[in-house]
Amino acid sequence: MDGDLRLVGGHDHDEGKIEVYYRGLWAGICDDYFDQRDANVICRQLGYRAVIDYFCCSKFNDTEAYGYTSNQTLFWLDHLECEGHEKNIMECSHEGWGNHDCSSHESSGVRCTIHSCISSPCSANATCHDEIDGEYSCQYLRMVYGYNQNAEGLIQVYHEGLWGTICIVDFDINEANVICRQLGFQGALFARESGLSNQIGHGRIWLSKLVCKGVERSIRDCFQKQWTRRHCEHSMDVILRCTDQFPVYTALYQTTIVHLLIAHSILPVSILLISYANNDDRGLVEIYINGSWGTICDDYFTIDVGHVLCRQLGYIGFVEYKCCSTWGSGRGRIWIEKINCSGNENHILDCRIDNNQDQYCNHREDVGIHCTGYTDDILDL
Repeated sequence: MDGDLRLVGGHDHDEGKIEVYYRGLWAGICDDYFDQRDANVICRQLGYRAVIDYFCCSKFNDTEAYGYTSNQTLFWLDHLECEGHEKNIMECSHEGWGNHDCSSHESSGVRCTIHSCISSPCSANATCHDEIDGEYSCQYLRMVYGYNQNAEGLIQVYHEGLWGTICIVDFDINEANVICRQLGFQGALFARESGLSNQIGHGRIWLSKLVCKGVERSIRDCFQKQWTRRHCEHSMDVILRCTDQFPVYTALYQTTIVHLLIAHSILPVSILLISYANNDDRGLVEIYINGSWGTICDDYFTIDVGHVLCRQLGYIGFVEYKCCSTWGSGRGRIWIEKINCSGNENHILDCRIDNNQDQYCNHREDVGIHCTGYTDDILDL
């Protein structure tokens, strides 16, 4: 019947290319945005308990080698998006039956299992975790060269039998927090590239331009088109400092002059300091409002505002501010043009802010600040 599934092209019955039946034809599912949540639904629909692994890039397309001939260019589903709790894929969203832009090299595959952690279903060098819903998850992530009570170190991911690193290009708040939570922490305190320390990785660089929404349980649920090195060196490996405090968030922003970004989330507004010339205590100020980062205009900016920002970022004192994008310029929105603080406020929300969006400022007027005496204390609203 429509929506039925089968696996073809695998070495065993529990693995293979995924095909779905619709209107009398079997056809594949494209790997665009295919993740572990989709794979879990598919394995359960097929009668298995959980997924061991999932695959992109037509791993099982050589079906003739296993006595089966399949149309490699026919796809029924693209951009399949399951939440993970569905009983079958008919309850998941997608682009519509037969609507796709996929080639013969983009079919999805899975490897399913009827076992739980007691039977060691995960591959070697992966940690199995039993979940409260009777499922299990395989952790293919670790922190090495750890210090600060093993909360800081180089991040490595396990793939195709090898441990490799993650490139810091486009690495931001969402990816940092997913990784730290997967490692058992509440969130990320800061991120930096390995070139700023002696914690240089070696071997493969498995991931770059990883895209997470920030709510995923594992980086395997995040979007990554291919596991491959893309214009990265090991000096750009991700190093994370995780924390059991909550909420604390970190992001790293890459431009020609920006190397390190430290952010503390004070919901519903987050403030961050993008370091200038590798000085962590000074740089461009950005603020997160309504789902996007933006800058603060230097018009009406005073030392009192600087004291509040430094205090909110966890510093004891304020040294100076710079106008005119001296320590870098942002992009996107300019969230604050006029702000008035007495200097005693703990949070930027306690100041008087003019949210006039007439945009009299431009990014040549972005403000930067210099703070001192980082305390690692997080102020809460």
